[in-house]
Amino acid sequence: MERKHAKCWVWKSFWGFGVLSFALALAGFDSQYWMWNALVSGVLATSIKLDCQSCGICK
Repeated sequence: MERKHAKCWVWKSFWGFGVLSFALALAGFDSQYWMWNALVSGVLATSIKLDCQSCGICK
């Protein structure tokens, strides 16, 4: 697997985990913990996406 493909999968996993964490926070399951997870995952996903926005693999 190329590095670009691995980076794309890491971005997708952070993004998916962030969305799942946000949904769990809204549902009320230990809201503060899941909201922080969503925030950190979103920041990490954004930084990865901004780093490789020109490659076209993640689209």
